[in-house]
Amino acid sequence: ECNRVHNQIDVYSKAFLGLTMGCARCHDHKFDAISTADYYAFAGYLQSSGYHLKDVADP
Repeated sequence: ECNRVHNQIDVYSKAFLGLTMGCARCHDHKFDAISTADYYAFAGYLQSSGYHLKDVADP
């Protein structure tokens, strides 16, 4: 479960924000826009959201 959330954060931040958030998991950077508090706030959001796998049929 923990790895799923951290993987989602990595993918979402790269795809939708255009930046990486992996460093914020452990520490703050002086010039980075995402803080550790922001990272874990987003992790809490993803942790509390539903996760469903769906089979996709061929057209």
